[in-house]
Amino acid sequence: MQDFINRHGITFATMNDSTGSLFAHFGVPAQPAWVFVSPQGTAKTYLGAMEPAVLDKALTETLGNN
Repeated sequence: MQDFINRHGITFATMNDSTGSLFAHFGVPAQPAWVFVSPQGTAKTYLGAMEPAVLDKALTETLGNN
């Protein structure tokens, strides 16, 4: 996982879920996956790669800045 992060220059927070408990909690069956947790604690899971425009929209929706 760290090799992938380094190779692609990923600078955002990532998690190593070696036990699979977080993946199970958020319904993540495979990678890549994104889980956005709002300040109120609600979560939305997205599966697959995410284009920048889709990422921006998901962040805006998560933070409630529509």
